[in-house]
Amino acid sequence: MGGGYSYFMLLSGQDYPIKSNEYILDFLSEQYPKPLIDHERVVEGSWAWPKFSVYKWINRIDAVQKKLKKGLLRSSLVAFFCIANFIETRIIGSPRDNLIKHNISLYGGSAWWILPHCIIDYVTDQLSSNKRIIREFKRVFTPEELFFQTLAMNSPYSVLINENDDIYTKGDQQCMTFANFITPTKSFRGHPHIITDEDFDRIMAKKALFARKFDMNVCQSVMDKIDNETQC
Repeated sequence: MGGGYSYFMLLSGQDYPIKSNEYILDFLSEQYPKPLIDHERVVEGSWAWPKFSVYKWINRIDAVQKKLKKGLLRSSLVAFFCIANFIETRIIGSPRDNLIKHNISLYGGSAWWILPHCIIDYVTDQLSSNKRIIREFKRVFTPEELFFQTLAMNSPYSVLINENDDIYTKGDQQCMTFANFITPTKSFRGHPHIITDEDFDRIMAKKALFARKFDMNVCQSVMDKIDNETQC
């Protein structure tokens, strides 16, 4: 299934390399077959714990509360969705409880990863052979922050994965895509800040291979600076 590739990587349109192609190739060659993925064990009270609930009803409740003013219609809709959530959870179970019941340890982390073909092959096998996992992950919130992390840490290759600290607010991320969550002038807000010229020296000093978020409509010059630095 690997198709001759050693690694597979998830990138978005707002990610950008902060190392040269040669450096990235050499780095990955040295790391192989280590998976480069952020992960935290999901326990009660952790940031990812509620994401394993039946999120379609929670999303609808949130949407109603944001769109409608307080009144009978809003209260009725919220009550209906709360009852629907209760019934589905009681009859089918929450994704969290169902996965734990089948001895699957839950993990969450940054959506950005670099994984060796052995884990990608494992995930592909699970997609075709373990319909329960797919069914449960279709019911969670932000599965991109839960699915690969959980499957990688439940795979035979989990021993290759480094332990993580607090991946969002401390240190550099294992996934090798630096997210600009905290800057000297801006505090943590739950989403990465757009990278600008004032961030250039700081992000170039990171061990990461890529960084995010970039936006050409906000600051294109920082990407020009990165190109000049990595192509020297």
